[in-house]
Amino acid sequence: MSGNEPPSSREEDLGTYQMLWDCSYCGAQKLLARDHKHCPNCGGAQDPSWRYFPADEDKVKVEDHVYVGKDVICRACEAPNAANAAFCSACGAELDGSKQVRLRGEQAAAEGEAFGSDSAKAARAEAKAEKAAADAARRAAADAAHGAPPQQEKKGGMGGKIAGLGCVGLLLGAALCGGIFMFWKKDAQLEATSLSWAATIAVEEKQSVSESAWKDEVPAGADRVSCRPEKRSTKSVPDGETCKNVRKDQGDGTFKESKQCTPKTREEAVMADKCSYTVNKWVKTREAKATGDKAQKLSWPDPKLRRTGDCVGCERAGAKAELYTISWKEVGGKKAHSCEAPRAVWDKVKPGDKYAVPVGVVSGKLDCGKL
Repeated sequence: MSGNEPPSSREEDLGTYQMLWDCSYCGAQKLLARDHKHCPNCGGAQDPSWRYFPADEDKVKVEDHVYVGKDVICRACEAPNAANAAFCSACGAELDGSKQVRLRGEQAAAEGEAFGSDSAKAARAEAKAEKAAADAARRAAADAAHGAPPQQEKKGGMGGKIAGLGCVGLLLGAALCGGIFMFWKKDAQLEATSLSWAATIAVEEKQSVSESAWKDEVPAGADRVSCRPEKRSTKSVPDGETCKNVRKDQGDGTFKESKQCTPKTREEAVMADKCSYTVNKWVKTREAKATGDKAQKLSWPDPKLRRTGDCVGCERAGAKAELYTISWKEVGGKKAHSCEAPRAVWDKVKPGDKYAVPVGVVSGKLDCGKL
């Protein structure tokens, strides 16, 4: 693993131990699930569904355990047998095709904490809940295969959903109507009263400007540079592990215990030098403007630069801009309007021309682009 890769999760084997079971015939408790397939007191067969995890003080370790798979249940006498057995150790019946025992749910506890208590009663309850869930799933699948109608919703469920959908529909309808109203336009009969143009030239002055940037971003030619460390970003760094102990039922009367650890990280500030400095830059300081009407040809203004060159205090002509405006009045009314128009549209319009121009019902703005 390279130094840039985060540490991976790890698992430490803590050993293999015996599950426990209680005899349903004589009431004997805490029998060893691997060693005692039958009760040592009364000879009753072990019920694998009664297996449970022991408390720490009751754990019995299995040394050099060879795992061959989950036990299988004899179809004749329901006794548990090793996965590699061909015949039942209790009644001698063939085990080919026998069902495997179910596994207990995994147990987990934070490192240093005890596992929750377990019992044969808890094991039976878990098995019962799993069976009920499996039966319900089978019934649902069978109903679906035969086209049976789904179960009715609880009282008020469907009505509530319909009411909810109705409310959503009303809200969406209101939003849609509001949107249409906001963007609704109608044609207004307008007469052009005057047309004007404006031509502007930005005037830029070279100035000594104070700025700040990270040291590796300070521009060439910067002057009076002063730097100090500041937080630039963060990075994740290793910060130990979060560990838990886990018990997994292996299905052969044993369980494996392990410690599972996941790496933790924390956010750490990444520091860098932030610098303040001055740098000479062209800055827009004013604007030269010329105006005229339809009868006058557009002409650019004289920016009247006070001093030219590349010195601090020198000026230069910057970006140019053209603006074309049409003034209107409503035909048969007194209301006046104006709008900016593309040059191609402005060139076609003359004072006295009448047009149907789209006007926003709410905004009152003209859409001169639709002339």
